[in-house]
Amino acid sequence: MSSHSKNKKNININNFVKIILLGESSVGKTSLISAFNGDKFENEILSTINFSSIKKDIKIDDNTEFKVEIWDTAGQERYRSVNQLAIKGSQIVIFVYDITNINSFSQLSFWVNYVKDLLNINVVYGLVANKMDLFEDFEDDKLVSEEEGRKFAENIGALFAEVSAKENPKSFYEFVIELIRKFISNRRETEKDWNRISLVSTIPTKKKHKWC
Repeated sequence: MSSHSKNKKNININNFVKIILLGESSVGKTSLISAFNGDKFENEILSTINFSSIKKDIKIDDNTEFKVEIWDTAGQERYRSVNQLAIKGSQIVIFVYDITNINSFSQLSFWVNYVKDLLNINVVYGLVANKMDLFEDFEDDKLVSEEEGRKFAENIGALFAEVSAKENPKSFYEFVIELIRKFISNRRETEKDWNRISLVSTIPTKKKHKWC
């Protein structure tokens, strides 16, 4: 085998992942996407009024390259019908709340129900508790506890992470990688199931003979 073949990237045109962030306004969705993209944290960011996306090529474990498209959405109620256009076709959904804003946590049930009719059952879900850098600035009764976050994630079958777009931007990036790994694993299991079904359907059945 030539050195050229050995160094060739393992790229598949099907290795595309669409990710969308959902949650109330001001929970930090835009800052998280900026962190994922490696951009500098901005203290003042205008609320998203529509939706937007960025694309990034990333390598997963075995050097497989994935094209990731990650979407930002508006949290305000008047823009929610517009968000449906961005939600469709998403393979990973990340719900985001602000640990210092209990209302943003209580509204998560709305967002979970909001996507049910728009996406298929094979979607991977993540739950992000953002703004951990503000943890020391608030009393415990003003914060959403880790236990509450993990329990909610467990109830909806989501992976969970506490992150800070400001002080630890890498934490969100690593969480996205974890979600993509789960997406890959789920896809492989689905492919195995289809292969089993195909194999069974091609096995000829024995004809019964009627004897006189």
